[in-house]
Amino acid sequence: NCTTSFSWFVIASNSDEYGSKLVKTYGAVIRFFSPAPIEADATRQGSKRLWVPMGICLTSNLPIIGIMEAMLLRLCEDLVSRISLESRDFTKLDKVHEILAKVIVKYQKPIAGAVNCSVPFIDGERFLLSLPPPTGLPPLPHGKAIVSACRLLGAEGLNFILSAVLTESKILIHSQDMADIVMVAEVVTALIYPFSWSLPYIPILPVGMLEFVEAPLSYILGVPTHNFKLIDRNALEDVVVIDLDKCSST
Repeated sequence: NCTTSFSWFVIASNSDEYGSKLVKTYGAVIRFFSPAPIEADATRQGSKRLWVPMGICLTSNLPIIGIMEAMLLRLCEDLVSRISLESRDFTKLDKVHEILAKVIVKYQKPIAGAVNCSVPFIDGERFLLSLPPPTGLPPLPHGKAIVSACRLLGAEGLNFILSAVLTESKILIHSQDMADIVMVAEVVTALIYPFSWSLPYIPILPVGMLEFVEAPLSYILGVPTHNFKLIDRNALEDVVVIDLDKCSST
């Protein structure tokens, strides 16, 4: 019974071997506030309670961000029904752990372009998982990803960044919203099909790796705007910088 928010991310990695396959891990996070246990709430006065921030994260090697968000929402609704606000009886969570373990261990991922999988999760309709054929357009993490990326970039901006990708430029994307960075990066790397991006691809660059923008090779990097401000502008002379918040490119 409080405000919740969703965000998602992509972690990309490959080996040091040239031409090695890029492996992606997709994650969805729901963030919310929960009342602190009564014994830990020394500030409680009458109806006033201490609320603490919490988050639940699901990850998968399948591009199913929309499904994971729906699963997280269903999981939170189930938690509310199992745990009394006053008793804070967390022993009832064992059943939730069992449900999550069953999804992770029991159900197999679909065969790309051939088999669809139907996965039950708690109560409600089953979730349908499917993957496009391996020889087609690469899968996108969210059904509205292309539409959302077009709205962020505009026609001119989308053409510009696609040209930068196809000419293997150094590309740095930044925004206040990390989910927007990841979405645009995923869309533009998919839309260059039948080509594929085989150079460094880090949708969200950790602050401890900001010096990577000075690398002497092409890349696609994404950084939150508050970290982008820490980068030396002299290091960006040969970099295509995309500001998603202003829908501009330089």
